Amino acid sequence: MTIIYTLSCPISNEIRYVGKTSKTLNRRLSLHLADARSGKYKHHTSNWLNLLLTQNLKPIIQEIDRGIVTGK
Repeated sequence: MTIIYTLSCPISNEIRYVGKTSKTLNRRLSLHLADARSGKYKHHTSNWLNLLLTQNLKPIIQEIDRGIVTGK
């Protein structure tokens, strides 16, 4: 099962990221936040998540589609 999801700003509700996962949404959000905290990746999403974390905020994660992936 594949889930397409968005991460949105908790202040403005602006969608800042669209992703795809086979994990639960809670698990995927936890992984995004852990990656941001670790400094492992230097890209706009991690920078944005770190900014939210410094304000004691977390993004809103929301499923937008779900399906079964078959083949390549």
